[in-house]
Amino acid sequence: MSVVPVTMLRPELQPMKWLIEGWLPENSQAMLYGESGTGKSFVAIDMALSIACSEITDWHGLKIKHGGVLYLYGENFYRISVRLVGWAQAHGAKREDLDNIRIIPQPITITEESIKDIASEIEADGIKNLKLIIVDSLIWHFAGDPDSYSDAVQFLNNIAILQERFDCAALIIDPYDRDAFFTLADIALQTKQLTNTSISLLQRKNRTDTRQQPLYFELTRVEIDGATDEDGDPVTTVTLTSK
Repeated sequence: MSVVPVTMLRPELQPMKWLIEGWLPENSQAMLYGESGTGKSFVAIDMALSIACSEITDWHGLKIKHGGVLYLYGENFYRISVRLVGWAQAHGAKREDLDNIRIIPQPITITEESIKDIASEIEADGIKNLKLIIVDSLIWHFAGDPDSYSDAVQFLNNIAILQERFDCAALIIDPYDRDAFFTLADIALQTKQLTNTSISLLQRKNRTDTRQQPLYFELTRVEIDGATDEDGDPVTTVTLTSK
């Protein structure tokens, strides 16, 4: 251990490195929370596919960096499949770009052991230039009490093992504004429903910069090409359009 006088410190001032300009720093741990039905997963998918698809030049007017995305999705696989296909259709995404996003479509409790398994899967799968890991949602991947500070620290430390290994950011999604996670996160984002077809995204915490002004989105209906349900009605989803 050494004690260093402040006068001896000559920090190299490095510009902030953003995955999404002003909203998601590289290598950060971010929370995205909001009540059920406020569009959290739609925001996460919109971010994820914008990062993964090289022909998408920005995220609603904000600069982005492209790379691979790993999406841990603990709920209904059909639901996220429809949302991903709908986004790709609406944005004209190419198949090779969609190969930059991978999904683990089952609940995985995040522990030191499971992190090793996930890391092995990432390496075996060959995800190129992994930039972002999304956990959707927290409750499907959490062991312990999510309102416990010590349990939250352990969870985020385990996620950090993956981040350090692959040099990427993490976005954790949850319906609740949990004090422990809010305190520990670098970035905290909140979705709110404005009308039946519009939402807002607010930056509640930004540890590295001033908080950004809210973003406003219309939920634009998309009919999936060639897909119908058992009654013959079109399969639909929504994508985000800036207001």
